[in-house]
Amino acid sequence: MKKKFTLTLDGSDEFLLVSNIKERILNVVPKGKKTTSRIIANGLNIHERYSLKSLTRLEEAGYFSSELTPVKYKKTTCVARVFKRL
Repeated sequence: MKKKFTLTLDGSDEFLLVSNIKERILNVVPKGKKTTSRIIANGLNIHERYSLKSLTRLEEAGYFSSELTPVKYKKTTCVARVFKRL
């Protein structure tokens, strides 16, 4: 005879429910403010390419708009993709 198993997340110390990167980005960037993928990557402790990919997908979904703008970072000035939260 089989024993009855209950397979749930409640009461389990090994599994935790977490939010995905897109939700975390939407929570930390206020509406009307500008950011870059480097700022997001440093703040959320993720890879910069992954933050750029997430920001691009959020832009496609209508949460952000972006433009290429000259930005000064430390001693270097370069053209960067700046995202604005809508």
